[in-house]
Amino acid sequence: MRNDARLSGYLQRAREAGRWEEPTRERFRTQWQAQYAGDGPAAGGTPILEDGMTFNAVSQTSEQLQYVAARKLTREEVAVAYFIPPSMVGLLDNATFSNITEQHKMLYQDTLGPWLTMIADELALQPIPDLPDPDRVYVEFNLAEKLTVSFETRSDSMQKAAGSPFLTINEVRAMDNRPPIEGGDLLVRPLNVTQNGDQNPTPAAPAPDPAAEPPADDADPAEAS
Repeated sequence: MRNDARLSGYLQRAREAGRWEEPTRERFRTQWQAQYAGDGPAAGGTPILEDGMTFNAVSQTSEQLQYVAARKLTREEVAVAYFIPPSMVGLLDNATFSNITEQHKMLYQDTLGPWLTMIADELALQPIPDLPDPDRVYVEFNLAEKLTVSFETRSDSMQKAAGSPFLTINEVRAMDNRPPIEGGDLLVRPLNVTQNGDQNPTPAAPAPDPAAEPPADDADPAEAS
């Protein structure tokens, strides 16, 4: 593991080369390590072998060393220790669109929510009373931006809360970088929507008079002949 979890390889010396004396072997080992191992000047280069030697490369993949699994386990342990949803630290093995959305809410409600409340209470207790006008100052973490859902879901909930359209034509056009139009600053209200018991709602079309004569197309063919 001191060599970055890799085995560079090994040298194989031919049997026909004869006996390798200890001083010669030690000299070769020292020279090899000084040049090609670690931070040697020829590290990563092409070595020159002698006595019919061959170099056999040996390596271990990250999968064999379980390096990736070890890193994922570390992330999981940290997430468990601090009550952080796994998807927030990049663990997306079991992530789906729906559970990521719920885990995002969990992060700011269950994980960070109590901490933010304690911080806000501490600020309200200590520095705010020392301000010149403490009654006009309060502390609140703005979590609305972090918990904002998609535009479709947000606009649908806002329209339901208002009970009618809440944007003018020019406001909608501005969101799409379009120029305003004349008369586009008026809020359009559907004909079937009234506000606070409107006394003058738009009347519906009158019902047909049952005593009126039927159209000519509905006449009895026998009578017509």
